[in-house]
Order: sequence, then C-alpha cells, then structure tokens
Amino acid sequence: MVPTAIAQTRKEDVRREPPSSNGVESGYLQKIRDLSFDMQMMHEYPAEWNTFNSAVPIMSKVKVIPALPTQSGQFFTKKPLATPAWDVTYQVAIEQTQALRDAKLSELVDLFACWYLLHEQKIRQGAHNSEKAFGFRDSWGGVGVFVYKEGENVKISAVESMGNDKVTLQYISKNFLEGVNGCTIPRKDFESLENRMVIHMRMDQSMLTISYGTKMRQSSHTNCLEKLYMPNLSSSGTLGITARNDGRNIKGIDVSFAKIMNMDPRFYTNMDDPASVANANIDNYEVTGEENSKHIYTDEMKLDHDLIEEFEIE
Repeated sequence: MVPTAIAQTRKEDVRREPPSSNGVESGYLQKIRDLSFDMQMMHEYPAEWNTFNSAVPIMSKVKVIPALPTQSGQFFTKKPLATPAWDVTYQVAIEQTQALRDAKLSELVDLFACWYLLHEQKIRQGAHNSEKAFGFRDSWGGVGVFVYKEGENVKISAVESMGNDKVTLQYISKNFLEGVNGCTIPRKDFESLENRMVIHMRMDQSMLTISYGTKMRQSSHTNCLEKLYMPNLSSSGTLGITARNDGRNIKGIDVSFAKIMNMDPRFYTNMDDPASVANANIDNYEVTGEENSKHIYTDEMKLDHDLIEEFEIE
C-alpha cells in the first residue's frame, strides 16, 4: 500500500482562490512533490531528476559544475510536466573567479541556464559541451532562461525557440530587450545574489513571468519580466538547469532547492496516478514522522556521495 503521505494531495500543498471567468481557479497552487526538493533544510534527494556529466548530488546540493576546467553539467527532470500552467523556484549558488569579477565592459560570460524543453533529453555522458555556452547545445525547442554577464552587469534573458535558430550567447545578447524579454541586474545588486540567488519563473496561459531575489518569499523579489507571450509551448516540457566551466570565469554552480507547482486544478488530480508521481518505487522512500518531510534514499545517492572527493577540488 502506498503511504498516505505520498499518495494523496495534501492540504498544505494546495492553495485556492475563486475561479476565473473561464472556470479555472486563478490562484490555485499545488506542489508537485516528487519533482520538488530541499536538500539543505529537509534533506530531500532529487530522485526524479537526472544528472549528466559533471553534475552530481553531494550532501546538501547538486553541484552542476565543479572547480575543474572544461567541464559542463546538465540536470533535468526525468519526466515532463503534465500541466500547461506551472510555477518554478530554484535556489542557485554561483562561485565566480576574480577574472569574472573584473570582466571588461564588452565581455560576454555565460553563468547558467534554466530550461523548459519540449523534447526528450538525450545527453551523452562524456560529451561535456564545455565549448557550448551554458553547457548545452545551441539548437533546441522550448524556452531557455539565461543568466549571463555582460561587462560589469548580469542579465537574465528569456528566449523561445523551435529549433530553427542557433541560440548562441551572442544571439541572446543581440536580441535582449530590457523589460520585454529580460532584465539587467547591476553589479552592486548581484554581489548579494552570488551565494544565494533565488530565481522564480511562472508560465500561465502561455505567459512567462520571472523574478529574482535572495529569499524564497516572492513578495521580496525584484520583477524581471512580466507576461512575456510564448505562443508555441505545450503542456509537456522538461525542466532543467545547465552550466559549464570554461576554466577561467566560473568555479562552481550549485542548486540546493527546487519547488515545482501546478497551477491548473485539472491536472495532477490523483497523486496515485503514475503521471503525478512518476511510478516511483515506494521501497526507495522513507516517510518520517513529520508529515511535511519526505526523505528519499537510493543506491544512486550512495554512489554520488562516493564522488564527493573527486569533485570537491578547489
């Protein structure tokens, strides 16, 4: 029997407001528990995420890239979201080199990318893609939210692509429009974000909204862009984060927290449904006495911890 704590949608996971004019509740938020994790506070392991190449879960974080040159890391959900309306929050730590802090005004440097991709991720282990910006190929279908440095400032830019264009770092910079598809974070503001950047993305009725801050509370965030129309997206995108270490600018990118929310009550209605919990092997779950906690232990976690010394190189 599946434990109730995992099988059912919990009251604390759902927030409701009156329905909108089209009959869908406008303020509905339901946590997708198997895709969400908090490795620092709740010790939740991201069992429903795949790691590729240098990305590896260690202790209280997923180290997407280590302090090793010519490395790239990719971190993607094992299954696509089963909802067209979603809300995603990540906590990311960025470790810069002094060379990056001293970047010249004309210089472009990629930091990390957040993805909502419409195709299955087929990433070959050993193909580090360190020559590709953001540690990922430049032709893809879906939405990329790119965090990069241009001179002294950091920029966030959202790009929708159906695979027809090569989305290079130069392409992203050339097509950046302040307040339309992205925003600029001044250098002095980014210094407070470096060790703890919380980035929030929401897709509702094909409209993308992005904010950022240092705390989880969205009320404390700075708005980056609001309701950018993304007309070609479906309801089955794969979430992910990628980055690369080119040996000069970045010493590490870590992800410690992801909260994935469903905003449409017509989806994820039955938490016993394999579409909701990815047919998870219940033998790998340990439900603690605290109802809000879910600790996941797998054989892969032991293997990942064996890699700590290899990747914790300064």
